[in-house]
Amino acid sequence: MVLDNHFPDTYHSELLQAVGLNVYAFRRYKKRDPEFRKKVLSAYNERCAVCGFQAKINDAIVGVEAAHIKWHQASGPDTEENGLALCSLHHKLFDKGIFTVKADRMIEVSGLASGMGPYKELVTDYHQKFVRKPSSLIYLPDEKFMNWHVREVYKGVACSQF
Repeated sequence: MVLDNHFPDTYHSELLQAVGLNVYAFRRYKKRDPEFRKKVLSAYNERCAVCGFQAKINDAIVGVEAAHIKWHQASGPDTEENGLALCSLHHKLFDKGIFTVKADRMIEVSGLASGMGPYKELVTDYHQKFVRKPSSLIYLPDEKFMNWHVREVYKGVACSQF
């Protein structure tokens, strides 16, 4: 399926709705390493690498996801070096290119992005801040995956001030 082969899951519903197709009739999942999520969340102590969010119910993590830096659909591997633990909001914004993480682990928010409500606190306040380090340096995101995200996903150039 075109969606599975070319876009991360966070894009699927929006794209199907945009062309007027039934979201549920076309939903299929590409096989992934079931350990990827566990390993990435563990590497970041089950917290969002951007904001530190963590929620649990009965010891199950809620609202924190393992995000591929280089999308799985673009042959990004299911390895910790290609993953960031991100809350649901930051995962979606990362996949949409509203912000990226540079090779030095610094967050760059696109000057093309805007928002209302708590947008400043949830997004632009993180501009030029560093993502949290994983628990072990062997899990640091690989520079080649971060450079891919900057080149292929990130929308625009950084805004010098917010």
